[in-house]
Amino acid sequence: YLTTVGYGLGAIYGRGVTGVRNVYWLEELGVAQAQLAEIREGVQMAGCPGDPAYNLAWADILNMENYLDVSDAIVNGALVRKESRGSHYRSDFPERDDSAYLCNFIFTKDSQTPVSREVVMTRMKPEAVESAT
Repeated sequence: YLTTVGYGLGAIYGRGVTGVRNVYWLEELGVAQAQLAEIREGVQMAGCPGDPAYNLAWADILNMENYLDVSDAIVNGALVRKESRGSHYRSDFPERDDSAYLCNFIFTKDSQTPVSREVVMTRMKPEAVESAT
């Protein structure tokens, strides 16, 4: 089951989670969110016999739960950020927007609603990077 789930996660990442995000990608990410929720239900119902100590099946289930947590954060982060920055490129927002998005989005397991946290630049400010290029 977990191998199938792993392939499913790969297919979800192909649905607009990675690469250039075009106008259709909002719909694709909505589909990805629904699929992640469905996979999470299946993983939560999965069980494995025996003691959790030295149990590789148990470790696989825990790893899959972690993969799903990270996947949720990636999808939700892509939906929240209305700009292009680094490998996160949106064709509907092609420019970087430091005034609104020079921050970290913090997601918790309890809430996939992001909390914005200011980035403190200790070495190089964005203006210095632009003037160097």
